[in-house]
Amino acid sequence: MNLVNTGSWQVLAPQLTAALSSPVTWGLVLRVHGASMLHRLTIRRFLMWGQLAITLNALPLLALGARLPVPWLIAASFVAGVGSSLSAIAWDTSLQEHTPTEVLSRVSAYDDLFSYLAIPAGLLTIRPLSQSFDPYTVATVSGLLLMVIAVLPLTIPTVRRLAHAVPER
Repeated sequence: MNLVNTGSWQVLAPQLTAALSSPVTWGLVLRVHGASMLHRLTIRRFLMWGQLAITLNALPLLALGARLPVPWLIAASFVAGVGSSLSAIAWDTSLQEHTPTEVLSRVSAYDDLFSYLAIPAGLLTIRPLSQSFDPYTVATVSGLLLMVIAVLPLTIPTVRRLAHAVPER
């Protein structure tokens, strides 16, 4: 997912936002994205909903690709922030709850390693792709790929059914 999302969001999205509006708009998009991460939910199948929530990260890329007006881009960024934070919390919580303590450190290290290895590849490939193809099309394809990659794990029944130990109040 980082392979597709990082370059598109951190390199291509600011350029396309500036082309559609202004660099100031990109700052507003990022502010709204961050503000949307303030929420609290209690969910039974945390991992499944977290995987579905991360698909929302595609919305700002799809909005840019469709050249939607700035208010739509800002709204998409807000919704993506909610999805991103929910997904991160769901993943980390599921990892803590379902990974044996004696291997948790190793599993977390491999998770981080492979997640972070994809970031430079995404950052290095997005510029040549956006120079070879229409950058708005690249943003759209990136968003669609992100959605597909995010829901692929849900084809595994164990992932879909993994229960979260909801704390009692």
